[in-house]
Amino acid sequence: MAIGLLLATLLAVLLSSGPAGALVTSAKAFSWGYNEYGQLGNDTHGPGTETNTPGPVSNLTGVKSVKAGCLHGLALKTNGTVWAWGYNYYGQLGNDTHGDGTESDVPAKVKIDNVKAISAGCDHNLALKENGTIWAWGANTFGQLGNGTSGLGTESDVPVKVANIGTGVKQIAAGGDFSLALMKNGTVKSWGRNEDGQLGNGTDTPRSKPGPVSNLSNVNAIASDSSARHALALLNNGTVKSWGLNFDGELGNGASLPGKNKTTPVRVSNLTGVKAIATGGYHSLALLSSGKVKSWGFNAYGQLGNDTHGAGTDRSTPGNVTSLDNVRSISGGVYHSLAILQSGRTRSWGSNSYGELGNGTSGDGADSDVPVGVKSLSGVKNIDGGSWFTLATK
Repeated sequence: MAIGLLLATLLAVLLSSGPAGALVTSAKAFSWGYNEYGQLGNDTHGPGTETNTPGPVSNLTGVKSVKAGCLHGLALKTNGTVWAWGYNYYGQLGNDTHGDGTESDVPAKVKIDNVKAISAGCDHNLALKENGTIWAWGANTFGQLGNGTSGLGTESDVPVKVANIGTGVKQIAAGGDFSLALMKNGTVKSWGRNEDGQLGNGTDTPRSKPGPVSNLSNVNAIASDSSARHALALLNNGTVKSWGLNFDGELGNGASLPGKNKTTPVRVSNLTGVKAIATGGYHSLALLSSGKVKSWGFNAYGQLGNDTHGAGTDRSTPGNVTSLDNVRSISGGVYHSLAILQSGRTRSWGSNSYGELGNGTSGDGADSDVPVGVKSLSGVKNIDGGSWFTLATK
């Protein structure tokens, strides 16, 4: 009887609404910012529906992570299903529809299961399945789906398997019309758009199947952004390499302007002890083991967070984000930046035209070149920025 009572008590605890159980089963997604195409997922869309404070994404619980594309949102549930909402012209919702009038302002199930990680590009998405394979859907003009096809008419509104990748994938990252995969052996593969060298293979030629990023090994993590044309790799020794577009110094190697793009990885200058990396559209971020954040690249809207903005304030080497400590994770949007603190509170800085900073302000003059608090949002697990909107889970 004593043993039976003990087992019953333990089972009751596990099934209770305490913190351990609640975080897994009831985690929800939140959104704020631009909403022309329903990318906030809150059953509204169009002019006047943007919001400058977080609100819930409709009908979505059990969320493990969220990712923001240029104009669509993506969520991975703990049960391995994927849900998408927003713009769908190229089939980026993955629900066997595409074209004008098929966008959705509430989450719709993507035709895929058994997924353990997701990434959103501008108009395409990647999913890493439990069996180690990668699947992709949406736009494919430059071969970013990785299935050996490219060009107009080759987009897919259901997930298709990425070719020749094997099953040894550790992490995925989708950029602006290109894709990346970190392999378990510490190398990186890339495919898709490449006129700025974002495939990192020494050429500016696109490719529709995965191939290696040149001279890159011992990689621990990779990063790009839905609107980015550059990429970052965090090495096991805590240094960072970058490649691709470098018009605004986003590669962090002390160079910028036309002709300074890099088609193979280069080391980011004066940067060690890095714990995590992220990119925005034209800027880059690094989280140090100390809990502080460094930034570099384009800064017209204050997205570097160093109390400056506008012409002449771009940086081609890393510098400190102002008054930001005890950071747990980082992310970038097209022109804004985001951080989750160890406390679970969030900070944002940069462009705020549509309320994407989530601090209750928006419009002309509402940008912030130092981190500000996101309103009414605590216990945040992950966060991601798109084009003028933001998604988070808690």
